[in-house]
Amino acid sequence: MEVEVKLSASLRKGRFGRETIDVSDGSTVGDLLQQLNLPERKVAVVAVNSEYAAHDRKLQAGDAISIYPPVAGG
Repeated sequence: MEVEVKLSASLRKGRFGRETIDVSDGSTVGDLLQQLNLPERKVAVVAVNSEYAAHDRKLQAGDAISIYPPVAGG
């Protein structure tokens, strides 16, 4: 099944900004992060269809996933 993935900020470097990705039926947010080779420590927030999502949330065809890195400042 296909999902739309948007990577934000530093996660885009050497990857992509927005792309349609094929995932297996029954895949979770965590499975997607592994498929994209994104270490969990580099991901602060994941939103599925504009709602915060835990890594065990199951994905559905057509979901829009936004992935954000930790932010620091001061």
